[in-house]
This record gives sequence, structure tokens and C-alpha cells, in this order.
Amino acid sequence: MLPIGLRAVVLGAAAALSACSVNPGNPALSPLEVRKRIAALLFRIPLVDIDKDAVGANYDYNNFGEDAEAAATCTGYAGGHAGTDMQTKDVEGAATADRGVYALTAGEVLSTDVATGRAFIKSTMLVEDVSAEVKLGYLHLRSIAVNPGDRVAMGAGIGVQGNLGLGLAKTDTTTREHVHVEIRAGSAPTGAACGASPKDEMGNAKFGALDPQKYFAAIVEGAASK
Repeated sequence: MLPIGLRAVVLGAAAALSACSVNPGNPALSPLEVRKRIAALLFRIPLVDIDKDAVGANYDYNNFGEDAEAAATCTGYAGGHAGTDMQTKDVEGAATADRGVYALTAGEVLSTDVATGRAFIKSTMLVEDVSAEVKLGYLHLRSIAVNPGDRVAMGAGIGVQGNLGLGLAKTDTTTREHVHVEIRAGSAPTGAACGASPKDEMGNAKFGALDPQKYFAAIVEGAASK
């Protein structure tokens, strides 16, 4: 048995290592911290740089369910924003940049739409110790580097951040570039989202948009364990 003093040192070091680990099961890792790590994975930005001007990313705006009073049309806002928006800081305002977007999970590409910059990837994830099949949508991509039927690994390039599908004029190529990340139920279609609520005021059925936070936590935990 270790002497009492040495045992205290060893136990203290173990506790410090545990506190520093990226473990979403730990209440100390807030939803904001989880989104920060998702942005780092999505844009392949070192976590130490994620909050820096120009080289970092914005990851705490237009979150799931926000703007619930928006017009009740099938635009992704009826009943609240259907996903979470992520944006590199070098495209704030009227800037544009060729910023790659990388798969958050491994899976099969289900559909792509180059006109609206939309790609959906089917993934099986371990969420709260339960296996779940979901669809991860990456929207507004300026260009898409994958095709339906492709198998992609976590971290594989899937396209370039953009602003397609926002209803902007075709001549507007420099504003509001970002990536809308959406998670849908495995049985949900991959068409235009109808927001976060089960039905909008027009009676449009929900397209399976799920609150992404627990799935984001599972992605971060999986990445930390590799």
C-alpha cells in the first residue's frame, strides 16, 4: 500500500486528469463547451484557436429551437430553428473564404443537392448507451465533395462553407456564409425542414428535426476516445 502522503498525490493527479478529459457525461462540460468542440471538428480548427478572432469560429448563435415566432412556412424556422449554425470568423459580415467542412461522424451519404448546398449522411451513433440511427444534415455548402452512396469517415471533407439555399440573389456570393448542422430521426426524409416543432401553423408535418445537443455530446465523446 502506498504511504498516505503519496496516495494523496496520486489521487489528486488522477482527479486533475479526469477533470481535464473531454467527457460530455461530466456535468462540468456545458452545452456551450460541447458546441465549441463540434465547431472545432466541423471546420478542423484546433480547439485552442476556436475563440480567436479571424482564425476561430462562431458556435453560439441560431441554435435549435430559437426564433420560434418566425413565419410558419417550411423554411426551417416554423416552431423554432431546426438545427444549429456554425460559422468561421473569417466570413463574418461581407467576407468569403474557402473554408472546408468535415464530417462529424462516419456514415453513408444519403443525398446531396448542389443547388441548395445540402448533404445528408446516415450515421449510427451510441447516444446515452443506446445505438441510434440518425441523419446528419450539412446545409448551405458552396460546393459538395461527396456523392450519394459514398461511405465517409469521421473527419472526411464533405464540402465548402457557403450560403446556398438562403434565398439570396444569385449575385450575392459573399454574405452570411455558414453551415447549418441538423440532426434528423433515422426514418425522416431529407427534404426542406419544417422547423423544430411537430407541426407548424399550416399543418406541415415535422421533418424529424431533433435537438442536436445530446448527439453533439456523443460525437465529442467519441472523438475524445480515439
